[in-house]
Amino acid sequence: MANVNLSASPREGSGKGVARKLRAAGQVPGILYGFGTESQPLSVDSLELRKALSTSAGVRAIMQLQIEGGDQPYAVLIKEIQRHPLSRNITHVDLVSIDHNEPVEVSIPINAIGIPEGVKSQGGNLEWQRRELQIRVLPTKIPENIEIDISGLQ
Repeated sequence: MANVNLSASPREGSGKGVARKLRAAGQVPGILYGFGTESQPLSVDSLELRKALSTSAGVRAIMQLQIEGGDQPYAVLIKEIQRHPLSRNITHVDLVSIDHNEPVEVSIPINAIGIPEGVKSQGGNLEWQRRELQIRVLPTKIPENIEIDISGLQ
């Protein structure tokens, strides 16, 4: 699992006007809550956040969040990302502080390996009902994906 560094600054004020000004300045409004901290609004650099999300772990990466003026970084996971419906730019991010010794719930993508017999020799179609699986695991043991062999399916 990839470890990523991310920096943030405390955010003053709330509401639509403050958020618009932050986005115009290249910042993404967000909030931090969870283990070892009270809820605190923050702002994160948009480019730095996109770079952190571009790792192989994507949104499941454990990030070391350093808050400006803070003494110690927080180990965080992304709980939710809100995006603009047309531009797909990130408009808000929820970060949850975690304890490395406590299990967390994350969504893991499922990768299929092989071609089912029913598709290959009988003219069937493979239909996916689920592309992700919700699991509860220690943060240091989060897998990048789960692979299943579907070659024996009829």
